[in-house]
Amino acid sequence: MREICFSILLILSVLNVNGQSVEELDKAAREKAYKNDFRGAIDEYTKELKINPENATTYFDRGVLKGFLKDYTGEIADYTKALEFDTTNSDFYYLRGLAKYNLSDFKGANIDYTKTLQLEPDNADAFYYRGLAKSEIVDYKNAIIDYDNAINIRQQHYEAYCGKGWANAQLYDYKSAISNFDKAISINTEITTAYYYRGRTNGRQHNFDLAILDYAKAIEINPWDIKEYVLKENQNHPVKQYHKALKNYNKNNPLNLNLYSVNYKRGLLNAYLHNYKQAIKDFNFALSIDPNDSFVIFCRGIVKTKLNDLNGALIDFDKAININASKPEYYLQRAELKLKLGQKESSCNDIKKFIELGGNIYKVNIKCF
Repeated sequence: MREICFSILLILSVLNVNGQSVEELDKAAREKAYKNDFRGAIDEYTKELKINPENATTYFDRGVLKGFLKDYTGEIADYTKALEFDTTNSDFYYLRGLAKYNLSDFKGANIDYTKTLQLEPDNADAFYYRGLAKSEIVDYKNAIIDYDNAINIRQQHYEAYCGKGWANAQLYDYKSAISNFDKAISINTEITTAYYYRGRTNGRQHNFDLAILDYAKAIEINPWDIKEYVLKENQNHPVKQYHKALKNYNKNNPLNLNLYSVNYKRGLLNAYLHNYKQAIKDFNFALSIDPNDSFVIFCRGIVKTKLNDLNGALIDFDKAININASKPEYYLQRAELKLKLGQKESSCNDIKKFIELGGNIYKVNIKCF
């Protein structure tokens, strides 16, 4: 009888109240995750953990999905729980470090990256991200050591060269900074951040003509980065000197023959330089030539957001979507603006459309689901 009871308990231990096995729940979770139904997948993993509460991998997998949903606190909790059952998996520490970094817990991230490297000393990305965390706490000298370690492991690590370049610039070693940005670009000619930060470094040295060329190149590669650089940072640029550099750029730029192109580009450059009112003028001029360019209207909306003209920005985002309803970024930016205006339900509808159009869920900072 005792053996029979034990067998019954063993069977029950792999079933939940609905009769699903751990394997079935795990399969269901992965299928939902594959379809970007992250909350549904999390629910399946939660059911699985009720049956088997000591499975480190399940906690880890659920934590990853919470990270997709920007629930970094929940993500950290799951990785921490996973570590209660398995302290030898470097991925648990590594991703917990990334989650802590996303919560601006840079010292905590540094500790987890260090633990990762103790378990996996050849992890170039762990060195790179630890370098980023150290840069955030203004420990630039040790950040450079970490970037160097990342490069020694992976010689083509252009992100590490870029990070090292900016750390050099913060230490006023502009020559080394430019050299490292050059190296990053030589490895990956499409890395907009290297052009952008090389431009800022050139600007610090009053090499405004070179700075403008770098900003223009960054825009040429990916004009969508306007949102990243215009909305992310507040910095003061010597406007008069840059205005002169912009004149030189326009004079020497063959696109000067095309008034639409030059004003569109100059608008982006002025937006980069936080010369917002002039950027609006440039976009307006470009739109007077081509009033149906949805991207220029979108850019003007972003600049209006920075000028706190929220209603004007919303009008521009609406116009951009009416002209071209296939751009996920338009919906994401409008969703963020609607949230500021207290339109939560409408904001979430835009987020759903953003994801439906293939937008990267990592970019979503609005909790809707």
